[in-house]
Amino acid sequence: MSIDVKQAVGIALKFADDMFANDRIIDARLEEVERAECESKWLVTLSFVREPVKASEAFAAPTREYKIFAIQVQTGDVEWMKIRQPV
Repeated sequence: MSIDVKQAVGIALKFADDMFANDRIIDARLEEVERAECESKWLVTLSFVREPVKASEAFAAPTREYKIFAIQVQTGDVEWMKIRQPV
């Protein structure tokens, strides 16, 4: 089985949703997708905002977070997730 770019993006979105289940993710956006130089991974960059948990955070300006996900082309497994600093 080999996954295409659309499948890789879907896997990254589901993985982020699962990993941050306690922090409701809102306004998820696809930022970048590329095939890694070794050709065995999709690198998917997503950004999102976490919904405030505490009442004291409700009026603070939301901060957009950026994450890069490495997804195996052959299996669809997420190999790693890293923080990407905004440019």
